[in-house]
Amino acid sequence: MKQQHHPQDIKTYEKGINSDSNKEILGASPNGEHLDALNMRSISMDGDNFAKKKIKGEEILFRLIDNRCNPIGTLTFTKYECMMAQEVNGHIVEIWASSVVTEYPIIRVDGKIVAYSSLLPFDLDYPLQYDKNESCIGGEIYVTNNNTPPLVFSIKDLMDNSGMNPGTACTPVYFTDFNVEDYTVQVSATLYKPAFIKQVSGTSGYDVVVGTSGLCVGSYSYSYRFVDDQGEATPFSHITELIPVVRNSSPSNQPQYPHSRTFSSAPNVTSSTPYGNHVRIRYQNDSQFKFIELRRDS
Repeated sequence: MKQQHHPQDIKTYEKGINSDSNKEILGASPNGEHLDALNMRSISMDGDNFAKKKIKGEEILFRLIDNRCNPIGTLTFTKYECMMAQEVNGHIVEIWASSVVTEYPIIRVDGKIVAYSSLLPFDLDYPLQYDKNESCIGGEIYVTNNNTPPLVFSIKDLMDNSGMNPGTACTPVYFTDFNVEDYTVQVSATLYKPAFIKQVSGTSGYDVVVGTSGLCVGSYSYSYRFVDDQGEATPFSHITELIPVVRNSSPSNQPQYPHSRTFSSAPNVTSSTPYGNHVRIRYQNDSQFKFIELRRDS
């Protein structure tokens, strides 16, 4: 059986590329060619072979108009640009922002403005990264821009508060009453439970009673969290056990642990004891947070 060899097809573009003149016989010429395609899509046929299929061009589905359910003030559209458009459970969700300071960011669902506030942290200088979750009721979108904390929005809640769904009414939740903290994903870090070491009075080594005197009579617990440059904070760590502080403790008649007698009184914020609590904190600052905040609950 004789092996059959096919001629080698080599096309080089040393003097520019020849544009096609007849798309039906593209490839018949020995010279290099390329295809000028408008509203076309490449469809795989076999291996590296692709066919071009005509598709419809872009179509404006929803014009950018002021259709807020509570149109407070005048909304103009001079410099708005679309920063995100994705389909979530059959609804087209868009995010718009403007270079004009007085034109606040917008969220639209199916062409309806469902959120409009200066607190929406969308800026044309910071392109958006986004994802969606269609497994929950109504669907959700996740938005971040590497500049502000990530946000989560429920599509159903956006539509409900704009009166788009049956039985719902317009509210100011995503407009004049918008609070970005309600939709912000809190930053996270590895947090450990603080440890109570001992109760001290005065200053000795690492033990320092902060202030002119110690704590008042009562019980105390401690926790901490991380804070970044923008003021975003992690949740607080687990708190310590309640640590009692008494009015006075007697070191006489040792070796009873810790002392043989203690004297206390009713809590009084105007009358401090000489004692402070030595608390040790272990932390792991992988995300380079700027501060540690220590909280004392009394």
